[in-house]
Amino acid sequence: MNWSDTIAGLIGIAMSVAVGIGTLSFPILPSDHAGPAIFPRTVSVGMFICCLLLIRSARKPKGEKAAPAAEEAAAQPTTARLVNLENGAIRLCLAMSVTLLYPVLITLLGFSVVTLLMSFFLVLIMARGRIWASIGTALTLTAIAWFVFGYLLEASLPKGFLF
Repeated sequence: MNWSDTIAGLIGIAMSVAVGIGTLSFPILPSDHAGPAIFPRTVSVGMFICCLLLIRSARKPKGEKAAPAAEEAAAQPTTARLVNLENGAIRLCLAMSVTLLYPVLITLLGFSVVTLLMSFFLVLIMARGRIWASIGTALTLTAIAWFVFGYLLEASLPKGFLF
């Protein structure tokens, strides 16, 4: 059992419950719009679920792995030979660079394109070069972000100059 993850999960659950309770005081709008509480409540529920999963994974015995993915990782093309993605400092610098480029490029290329590219590169960095996993995750994250912000919340998303 990993006690640090268990404690972090419990603290996260307490924080998510506090945020959820705090949103109960937000005003309810008479129209069909979701109101100001929808985003913090959604984040609160997502954080609660993630913290539960963290606690669950921390309670597994040390020798037990979640799933053997060595065969899957070996079958996927990798970029680890081009850039050493095993080095934590290089991965951190790459992730920070991609994140800093996001607000610069979003006005030029638009929300969907830049979110797709940023998600792809961040997952590629975190997954240590697994290209297909990065593509699938980036497409899924971009679709979810567009659906939540563009459709459900009707937020004005940047279109970009090129598109």
